[in-house]
Amino acid sequence: MPGVLVALLAVCATPAVAAEPTDAPTAACAPLDVAALAARIVPSIESYTLANGLRVHLVPRAADATVAVRVAYDVGARDEEPGRSGTAHLFEHLMFKGSERVGDGVFFRIARDAGGRTNASTDYDLTQYWATVAPAALDRVLFAEADRMRGLRLDEASLASQRAAIDEERGQLYATPGVAAAEAFGIALWEGTPYGHSVIGGREELDATTLDEAMRFHRLHYAPSNAVLVLVGGFDVAAARASIAAHFGALPARPGPPPRAPFALEARPLARRVVDARTPFPVYAIVWHGVGATHADALAVAVVDELLMGAGDGRLTRAVARPLAFDAFALPAALRDVGLLDYVFAPRTFASFREIERAVRGEARALRERGPGAAELCRARRQEQRERLAALDANEGVAAAIAAGTLVHGDALRALDELARLDALDAGDVRRVAARVLVDASPTLAIAPTGALRWLKPILEILPASVGAALERSLL
Repeated sequence: MPGVLVALLAVCATPAVAAEPTDAPTAACAPLDVAALAARIVPSIESYTLANGLRVHLVPRAADATVAVRVAYDVGARDEEPGRSGTAHLFEHLMFKGSERVGDGVFFRIARDAGGRTNASTDYDLTQYWATVAPAALDRVLFAEADRMRGLRLDEASLASQRAAIDEERGQLYATPGVAAAEAFGIALWEGTPYGHSVIGGREELDATTLDEAMRFHRLHYAPSNAVLVLVGGFDVAAARASIAAHFGALPARPGPPPRAPFALEARPLARRVVDARTPFPVYAIVWHGVGATHADALAVAVVDELLMGAGDGRLTRAVARPLAFDAFALPAALRDVGLLDYVFAPRTFASFREIERAVRGEARALRERGPGAAELCRARRQEQRERLAALDANEGVAAAIAAGTLVHGDALRALDELARLDALDAGDVRRVAARVLVDASPTLAIAPTGALRWLKPILEILPASVGAALERSLL
């Protein structure tokens, strides 16, 4: 994204004419051969649960020279106590600072010395740790993972060092044009829900987190029963089972967190305009509330996103991005219980937000009123399947999908099931979901630059398009 930008306007009353998608007659959309793909992606899977509640999935792929190890915990930013945002992300850092028998930074060295790599991630729903190593290093990785699941070597010094590391990370993140404004906007859209705060956390709230609070967080959320262990790649199953029993089987069972309380999201047509000194160009975003990943309509919403701006031929790409923007992209999100469809446009010099919004809402209106054509729907379903298959191309991706499927859906092979279920979606399903999601009054965000462009842009918008385009070429 070249920058982020300008005036936030209300829904335009002027009707827009939607561009009719080309949908020439086509042969029936043959379903994907999921069984054949599954045989390649997950040739076999052995699943079991230890006495302490740890769920284990083993996917041996004998020809592979490495093994992907993933330990995922069913905890994320949504599980933080009020006033303690960033705790889950803080633990992503602290888990590398040492445990009873593994020193500070040793986990990185184990992976590096084996010619592998290791990292971690935190989002609103899950915290995950992974390493890809040679099979000879698998026992050492499992030993280290089990040791930090048992308990961490926490002290005030390590807590302070990781607060400082997160301060630096936060500074780098918010130095990117538009990021702070976009994050604040997203938080406002989820206000009043467990998702209504930052994943990285506020500095004051992290500084207020005590050592005792951190230790309680680990005991509660890092229990074996709140985790899943996945191995994918070239390993010996019997040897892996023995290592898992020796290292993880010895961990005592302990109570995990209580069930999450249900909540209701109030979807408001929030309109926000921000000025960002780091932003060189205006950027407009038009957003719809989607659904969470566990919702029955999640796949249909994903297909709606592909129809609007997928694979370079979506409706918004043809009718809005190509004629009116010099950059445009989609930022869909489907978390466990909430989702967004977010479309961002950096308008050309002669294109106003009013014009872009009118065109976007016209395309959305056409999709919800008439639904997709057969060939268009086939292309959208195929593109969604291709993107999901690409995520399963490497062992790390397969392990990630199995971990998320287990913790979010209670189904280790959910990713493969969804590939098949995409083929079952018909135009009626998509039209029904589009009518529910693509409402006329939905949130918008405009981020405007400072300086001369902030005042020049409205003038350029009233000039003939040919003049604006000539100026644009000279400026860019």
